[in-house]
Amino acid sequence: VMLMQRRLREMTGVVFEATADPAAADVVFCASARGVELFNSSFFMDPGNRPLVVLIDLADGGTPIVGRKVLADPSTVAVLKSYTWRDRGGPCPPHPTSNGFYRHVNLLRVFGERGAPGGHISVEAAGDILRGEHCEEYPPELQRKILISTPLVQTVRSGSAFPKRMAELRPIRERSIDVAFMGKTDYGLDGWAQHVTRHRQALLKHLHAACAQHGWKCHIVTKRGDKSAYKKTLRKVKLFLSPFGFGEWSLKDEEAILSGAVLVKPGASLLESLIPLYQPGRTCVEARPDGKDLGEVIAGALANLTALEEIQARAHGAVRGFVGYRKAAEHPAVLSVWADIASRLLRRPFTRSRV
Repeated sequence: VMLMQRRLREMTGVVFEATADPAAADVVFCASARGVELFNSSFFMDPGNRPLVVLIDLADGGTPIVGRKVLADPSTVAVLKSYTWRDRGGPCPPHPTSNGFYRHVNLLRVFGERGAPGGHISVEAAGDILRGEHCEEYPPELQRKILISTPLVQTVRSGSAFPKRMAELRPIRERSIDVAFMGKTDYGLDGWAQHVTRHRQALLKHLHAACAQHGWKCHIVTKRGDKSAYKKTLRKVKLFLSPFGFGEWSLKDEEAILSGAVLVKPGASLLESLIPLYQPGRTCVEARPDGKDLGEVIAGALANLTALEEIQARAHGAVRGFVGYRKAAEHPAVLSVWADIASRLLRRPFTRSRV
């Protein structure tokens, strides 16, 4: 659909024609989960008649679910995601208590087993840790195939249910709740889920201690509650804590910002998304992934409400730009990525001119 959008056609000067028959197409768009099936299909086996492939990764994780073999195949033009790791790293090898697909779970496992290094956990530092666990590191030519092309779903689909203008939101200094966490902490202690459980429970211990030490008004809920009450609470919150869970991203990341709260995202600088949620100091506040500096980070943020209100306005404006399917599809950031995809396709020989 994006390749046939009028605005993109005007930008590229190229007209694509759609077909429902993959065997008749020059370019096949396919969900990443079916990528291996596609590459093993009968019509794909003819090297002289092989279409180009763009894989759409819908998985709840920053790591592309296709392996190196599919990513490196000459037919693979791009793998499209909503967000990913800034270093474009790949999956980790199997481990008795880790899911290789989730890089962050392997990072949390290492932190739990051996402790985390001191100071800020940069992209480079996290990469060094994961390379030590033999996690996949892609060369630049494969990294370039991993494109962030799609806005996060909650903003596009449901963002219209949240306030549209900053004028409708309470300024940070008028919000009665200093810090909030509303989410699950018990994912069980079996398999790789144990690392998420321990990670979130440890973060809450840091938060409880900081709230008691500083006398902050903190709202901490670990059981599912009423959705309308949750939304009302978000509009009273200064800082909203959203740590890694089963995936690195959470719907609550977007909902907090759309409600005017400032997102506190442990490990934010490790991630990149098309909607610029994870820009520490600009659209969010960052703590270490293990949360050991959480109290210090929150205290620093609450000591400068003017800076927090600047982050609040900047983040809300950035996210609002992607609300609704039409607005998202016509956003310059989206069009720029899809123009790049069209350019990549045009550098390949076409025989049927269909997608």
